[in-house]
Amino acid sequence: MSYDTTTLQVEGNLTDITKDQLKLCFQNRRAQGGGPVDDIKIATDKKSAVIVFKETSAVDLIINRRKPVTIANISLQVSPFYDETSDESSDPQMDSIETTVPPEINSKIKMPAKNISAEVKLKSTIPSKKSNSLKVKGIPNVVTEESLAAIFKKERRDCVRSIEAINISEDRSSAIVVFKDTEAVDFILSKGNTVSHSGALLQMKRYYIKTKLTDAKYRYTDEAAVGPDLRNAQDKRKLKAENIAVESQNKNQRTKEKDEAYNFNTNQKEFQPTAKKVGKGKYPKDVLRSAKIDVHLDEEESDLSPYNCTVKIRVGSIKESKDVYIFYLEDPAVNTGEFIEDSLMLDGINKVVYVTFCSPQEARDFCELPHTESDMDILNVEMATEEDFLTYPNYIFLRGKLNGADELADFIHENFDLEILDILHEDDSDSYIVIFDPETCTDITPLTWELTSLSGNKMITAPVTIQNCVLLSGLTTSISSQTLQRYLENKRRSGGGKVKSLERISDEQAIICFEDEVDLDDLLSKDHKIENSELSLRRHFPCLSEKYMIKEDTENEMTTAEHTPSRSIHKEKNPGHHYKMNTTYSRLLKEDCVQQEKECNKLFLSGKSYGKTVSCGNISKLKTKEKKFQHKEEVPLERFEIKLLEKCKFFDQINDRHKEINLNLDYNANKVILNGEDKRQLEDIHCGILSKCRQDVDFSKLDNLTTDQITFLKKDNVQKKVDSMLDNSYMQCNENDVKLYYLKSESLNIKDAEKIIRSQAEVHTKPMNQDMLNMLQSSDGSRFMSSLIDDNSSFSTIIKLDSQSKTLSIIASEDQLYQVVQEIETYLKTNKLHKVEIHLSEGKHRFLKKFLMDDFSTFKSSIENDALIEFTSDRCVIRGVKDVVERCEGFIKNILAKIVGNNVMLKFFGIKEFLHDSEGKTLIKSIEEEHRCIILLKSEANKTCKPKVAVKTPTLIAKCSINGVNISFFQGNILELNADVLVNPLDPSQQFVSAMSKELIKLGGQNIKKDFKRSCTSSFVGSVTETSSGSLSNINSILHLVCPVYCDDQKVKELESTVRACLHYAANKNYSSISIPAVGLGKILKFSLTSVCKNMVNVVKDFIETGTNSFREIYFCDMKPASIRKMMESFENKFNDIQFETETMLADKRDFKFSSQSPHKSLSKKGWDFKSIKVNVALGEINKQDTDIIVITVDKSLDLTKGRLSKIILDEAGDRIQEELRNKYNNGIKAGDFAMSSGGNLPCQHIFYACLSRNRGDNGQASMENLVYKLLEQAIKLQVTSISIPALGTGNLGYSSDNSAQVIIETIEKFASRNSSPDLKVNVVVLPKDQEIAQSFNKILSAEGRMATGEKGAHGKSGATGGRGATGGHNDKEKKTNSYKNFSGIIKYGSVSLKIKKGDITKERKTDVIVNGIKDSMDLSHSGKVCKILLNICGQELQDECLSKQNEMMSCGIVVTSAPKLQCKHIIHISQDQFSRYLDKGVTKVLLEAEKIGASTLSMPVLGAGAHHANVEGIKKSILGAIEQFGNSTSKKLTKIKLVIFDPNILSIFMSHLAANDHFSQSDSKAKGSHNDESKKVELKMYSDDESERSLAEKKLIRKCKSAYVEKKEKIDNLQRLTPQQIKDVVTLGLQSRIKVKIQEQELIMKGFKSEGLYKVLKQVNKLVFEAVQNHHRSLLQAIPSSIEWQYKQGDRWRNFDSTMNIEIEKASKTKASSFEMKDAKGRKIEIDFEGMKETFLDEHGRKSTFVIRRNDKSQSGEPLPKKWDKMGPTENLKIVEVHPKSPEYHKIEQFFTTKGANFPVKKIARIQNKTLYQQYYVKKRDIELNNPKGHQNEQRLFHGTASKPIPQINENGFNRSYCGVNGTVFGSGVYFADNSSYSETFAVPDFRGKRHMYVARVLTGENIMTDSSTLYLPKKPRSVRPYDSGGDPSQGIYVIFHDAQVYPEYLITF
Repeated sequence: MSYDTTTLQVEGNLTDITKDQLKLCFQNRRAQGGGPVDDIKIATDKKSAVIVFKETSAVDLIINRRKPVTIANISLQVSPFYDETSDESSDPQMDSIETTVPPEINSKIKMPAKNISAEVKLKSTIPSKKSNSLKVKGIPNVVTEESLAAIFKKERRDCVRSIEAINISEDRSSAIVVFKDTEAVDFILSKGNTVSHSGALLQMKRYYIKTKLTDAKYRYTDEAAVGPDLRNAQDKRKLKAENIAVESQNKNQRTKEKDEAYNFNTNQKEFQPTAKKVGKGKYPKDVLRSAKIDVHLDEEESDLSPYNCTVKIRVGSIKESKDVYIFYLEDPAVNTGEFIEDSLMLDGINKVVYVTFCSPQEARDFCELPHTESDMDILNVEMATEEDFLTYPNYIFLRGKLNGADELADFIHENFDLEILDILHEDDSDSYIVIFDPETCTDITPLTWELTSLSGNKMITAPVTIQNCVLLSGLTTSISSQTLQRYLENKRRSGGGKVKSLERISDEQAIICFEDEVDLDDLLSKDHKIENSELSLRRHFPCLSEKYMIKEDTENEMTTAEHTPSRSIHKEKNPGHHYKMNTTYSRLLKEDCVQQEKECNKLFLSGKSYGKTVSCGNISKLKTKEKKFQHKEEVPLERFEIKLLEKCKFFDQINDRHKEINLNLDYNANKVILNGEDKRQLEDIHCGILSKCRQDVDFSKLDNLTTDQITFLKKDNVQKKVDSMLDNSYMQCNENDVKLYYLKSESLNIKDAEKIIRSQAEVHTKPMNQDMLNMLQSSDGSRFMSSLIDDNSSFSTIIKLDSQSKTLSIIASEDQLYQVVQEIETYLKTNKLHKVEIHLSEGKHRFLKKFLMDDFSTFKSSIENDALIEFTSDRCVIRGVKDVVERCEGFIKNILAKIVGNNVMLKFFGIKEFLHDSEGKTLIKSIEEEHRCIILLKSEANKTCKPKVAVKTPTLIAKCSINGVNISFFQGNILELNADVLVNPLDPSQQFVSAMSKELIKLGGQNIKKDFKRSCTSSFVGSVTETSSGSLSNINSILHLVCPVYCDDQKVKELESTVRACLHYAANKNYSSISIPAVGLGKILKFSLTSVCKNMVNVVKDFIETGTNSFREIYFCDMKPASIRKMMESFENKFNDIQFETETMLADKRDFKFSSQSPHKSLSKKGWDFKSIKVNVALGEINKQDTDIIVITVDKSLDLTKGRLSKIILDEAGDRIQEELRNKYNNGIKAGDFAMSSGGNLPCQHIFYACLSRNRGDNGQASMENLVYKLLEQAIKLQVTSISIPALGTGNLGYSSDNSAQVIIETIEKFASRNSSPDLKVNVVVLPKDQEIAQSFNKILSAEGRMATGEKGAHGKSGATGGRGATGGHNDKEKKTNSYKNFSGIIKYGSVSLKIKKGDITKERKTDVIVNGIKDSMDLSHSGKVCKILLNICGQELQDECLSKQNEMMSCGIVVTSAPKLQCKHIIHISQDQFSRYLDKGVTKVLLEAEKIGASTLSMPVLGAGAHHANVEGIKKSILGAIEQFGNSTSKKLTKIKLVIFDPNILSIFMSHLAANDHFSQSDSKAKGSHNDESKKVELKMYSDDESERSLAEKKLIRKCKSAYVEKKEKIDNLQRLTPQQIKDVVTLGLQSRIKVKIQEQELIMKGFKSEGLYKVLKQVNKLVFEAVQNHHRSLLQAIPSSIEWQYKQGDRWRNFDSTMNIEIEKASKTKASSFEMKDAKGRKIEIDFEGMKETFLDEHGRKSTFVIRRNDKSQSGEPLPKKWDKMGPTENLKIVEVHPKSPEYHKIEQFFTTKGANFPVKKIARIQNKTLYQQYYVKKRDIELNNPKGHQNEQRLFHGTASKPIPQINENGFNRSYCGVNGTVFGSGVYFADNSSYSETFAVPDFRGKRHMYVARVLTGENIMTDSSTLYLPKKPRSVRPYDSGGDPSQGIYVIFHDAQVYPEYLITF
């Protein structure tokens, strides 16, 4: 994690810790992280310090260790430090710092102008950041949060209101104050950073909340040897250890000697030495100076490389712990100086312990000592070498007994915060190499000790030495080692280099070690082949070899013997230091001179010298200089200040004026150095220089420079050139701007100077076409472009190629820009792209793409960007550099030549169709895969390939800009957008199953999915995984986002957090553009469009407003226009001032406006006109409508606080409207009336308050109609022009959306027809969430508009416009359908002709019958538009006749009435309620009824088309299918049918059926002939590049086709009963199913490929035969009484034969036959023996079963019917008898009804006479009475309230438990009854007339048990197998019956 700071804060007890110790510690990258240190400052209280590093990475490494730092056994806490004050002198804890800092830091030292002698302070290099928190230090213990808030209230009164929280630390020494905004903190600190309280001075500074670190986790990877580059490993290791040794300042015994190191005597005179900055591998100069390292060193000792400070201790065993060695090193007997504890590293393989000392001398001294302690087992002590540091910093070797790599990984994961990249493991089962992520592990030194014990097992640990070794496999004995070495050293062929060693470990394998400079990555990336032998190479680590440890043990034994007496030898090798200081210094001076010649700006003293000092160029003369000045003064300045003063000769003036001083300019440290004898004089000059800078230096900022221009101006050569061109001014390039500094006292034309600067960074933008882009992106073009921007080029320029905008941007100086442009244009003219086209056949094209793409991809990767190869519909197009294009052409032609096509002939019926079906395609695909071929129809093979349907290119819909971020909305494929990163939403399964994910893998390739699996470390919701974009060149990266799946509202919040996490991730990666789909939308994640858009907008708003994002472009894209519209609406609602710049309208071209001023959005393009009233349906809120009047519904008390909407109106309009209502309407208003007031604070003129009662049938609708009429009347009286009305009654008042819409629109229509009022606009306002209500209004309005032209005939009115003037937005559609109105074609279905025409059903002439759809209530006024017209024409006579046949309608679903005043004989009314889902059955019943009444002509409308969301296509299919089936059945009287359609849209749908179907435009014979075109043979073409495989594929194809071809014969009885038309239909069905069908007598013959087609035909034939037999039986049904039942005995129960078989048996029995044979519906044979009264049944397997049969005459048996019943015929089963109101029976039931609590008057009582139900009831009654105790009350008379709809079913079939749950299941899933009528009346729902219904039923309650809602069946009685008789709760008077026969519906009461 990066903290973006170079400063570290250290807190703890620093009393005994010096600055050098801190520096030594934090420069030790191996131990702590860290890096080169710029400066250290320690607070005066010794409790904290601030350390400034040269790189931000140093701070990151230290903090990411997440461990305290330990120095001298003192634990210190570290944290990133952000200094918000430009001058840290205000901090009293930082008053004292040391000034001995290196020159690189001196530029940051700023001397206060007021006190030149004050100590130099270190200025922060951290840029100022905003914070809303203050940290207050030094607070007394008595201070509380309240008193602290009071301090700010007293001292900072303006900001106290913004305090959010105050948190006081536990030790009460400091507190954090959090404000609402950062401005409060800025204001407080602007007044000062201290405040006094209770005698204490409180210190304040900005406080930044530290970022919480996340835990690291390990992961595995499939790739071996993942880690840092081998070539850079040595440098990295050195970098980690290069600054770990400085000598301790606490060694007092050597202070004198070290201080003298800075003084030396040349010619017996003193001179202050200078030192050069040490190069790589040495200490920097500031370390030498501050640590005062002894410079009395010889040349060898002066090299302060890390290995010169490190000692290598070789031991006999590695059993000791780290602490043992530390204690030994601290033993006074062997201690020679300070060492770095954290530097101790164990090499268990070589049995070596490494330790680093603070200086080379101390390390040498330690080596010279005798180490003879027996307990330590030390064999040898010597200095480390450079080779010892050649190890991987993040690799560690482990050896021990483990259960595999998983155990090792788990242990490290549980005990260390380190991320594992890989674990390597080879033939040694006990050896492993663990590779850590270098971001979390920069050094494995501590792990060499911490991992010596793992889960109780002893482990050998060691660093891994860098060795360029590989293991080579695949050798043969014919390949000699010499040949192999020559090949590997041939870099051009193998990519290798100099071989260090080569060992053949077997005939097939060898281990090769290369020199260090060999790039193994390049070697391993190539394919290797010698003498036709494929060779494989992989990286080899010798330590993982099984023989390695044996070898190491042997070498260690030899080493032990060799080094046993070596302690004395070391004294001779390290004799100490005897060189003098002058020798060392002379060498430094010599090196300085050499370095000065190479890089002048690298010298310690650079620039110019003034006075008597020696310049840099003559630095060698310092040898002869004898004078040394007594005083020195340093003036820190900015670089531009030094440059300006130098340019204006200011320093020359000082030199001329004060010749006795020495003045030097140090550009590296940005300071002026003054040397002299008079300190006061130097101070005066110091002040003069500062005064000149402060008063005379000013700057001008150059505007409108791009980032690229600023980068260009920063180039050294450009800066030098500009500096040479500017007089008395200086250009300084900062991070984000360029400033021109100048002296106000000098005459300068600023504009001219700025013009000079701009002329050196001119920008030229050249538009490019695609060919130019491809040319410059080719390898040759890239080399050309590189040559222009190369540092060695004569040009100084920046060139950027933008493939997205197709532009080339060039930045260069004015004098070079033209030349660069000419160079590029010349190159493009002389190097044009070459183009070649190769024509392809379909077969070769497919074969190439399916089988040769791997070869092609390999070739394509070899040409890189030099050529572009594209496959179009019939050709391959190659574009690119000519040589490469010719190479590509030859390659592709060579491939195509190998692909050969051969013809194959197959002869089978339906073969062509079979091969096109899924089964045939699967067969061909399997053969293609198995035998590497492509199989095509010959006709297709010779055709060119049809181009694929292009994925819809994204279309820019609109764009806007918010806070500098451009947001664009696209419709189309998001994968086509050019962006830095694309968001791909995934569900938690991460299976890439969404449409977008599939398309992503299809276009981008499988590598995306593989990359995802490798990179994905977490599967939790909200996790983000970044992968490459595969083949998608327009996208750089893909962010795969794991999203939740919607199940509740909590998931919506999770989705928002997920999207937010994704944007944060992308912003942290500094992506500038991102493409985002509608995240969460679709079938997989299941979020609604509204919630998705809301989440997107919220996240984007928060993200943009924080100002922390890196995005410049955000693209929202979706395929659906509705999604884009909704997203733009959401942005418009969220950002009030947003303005869209629309590029194009959506694909459906709807009029969609985005304007924040519009109060609502219309749902229709045009309003609906009713004469002078225009009606519009709008989505929005009523209180935001911009109309003269708004209408709301209120309580009758007119208390506006009682309703939700009225409360909103009261809040927005003000209390004045409530006062108006109280004054005008003191007693409130009644239901159906309204009140009105002024508009108050709302923009409307008036507010109408409507009071509407709850819906109670017709009365409620009449009340609403009356109310709307009054509202419109009052609006006209007030002479307003607009009114907004809500969807009245659709809330809690119980009105359905259809009822509300119908009443409101019809009332407006009625009002418009009766009043010639001025123009009035009516807005019907619907809340945006109530889409269903809006659709209801639009449906009603559409119906009104369609009926407008037909009103004249319908109402019998005259005039041009008819009775109504409703016109809508359908004029264009009507014009389009005018071409159908003259159609007069006849469609033939057998003997019936069908004519489709446009017209009005009520005006049909020359027809016997018209058809009308009506509700079961038979109320014409509430059953639709056609019914109302019929009522208007025919009058009450028709209505009365309909009502009289209500019961017939409920039972039959169809009724025939007369047709008064119409020009037809009858009207057939069909139930809309019963046949809405089974329209085909309803139409069939209508046609049969028309046939029954003898009609020859019939006219019918499109039934059901007026319903809400009517499926017109489905309706068309049902109606035409029923007519076709009716016409093709048998000869009919009904021969002419007219389908009369009024709506032109519906007419066009039906008319389109004419052109789309052959049987509408052709005769039956032609239609039949079309099926005879079924193929009998097909010729294929088979492509392959292998003749043997092609031959095998051909044979297998023929064999498989033969096995798939089936021929079947079936004998079916009664086939002769099929009509010719039915036979024709069967043949047609067979052809459609690819089956050839033939019927011969009783045999059905079928041939074809599809076995399911055979079964389909067979099933249809059986069905038709069965229906034919049933139709035959229907004619016999009237002759057989319904009371006759033939039954067979199964077990101890008698079961009925089905109705068809019952008729057949009864018919056969009347013929007096002794036996009879027949088949059931499944074709099984049944034989009836009338003499023996037996049935013999033969099942499918031929097994016989015999059953006893009987003939049961129900009329001759059963319980006698009640005497009070009216007489019923022998075949009559049900009769409804209305009880006379004056009869005793009536009064008895009425009294029973009222005494049981009912409060409604009885209107009618009907007796239910149902023979079947009665017999069943009494059988059950006898059964219960037989089994229950004698005297128990088994029967009760109870009540059951019901709606009107199920009454016919109850009367016919009784109470059915299948309807349970309609009104609740509190006591179980049964039928509910109550002993109180008052309880049951709540379930008696009123019908449309307000009538209610309740049954009085006889109920067998028997023995009762208490039940609950979980009861499905009654439990058994105790000690009995019989269940209880009823459930419920008798204490509440509620009984629940679970057996239908236990209830008989005795009476039906209407009240």
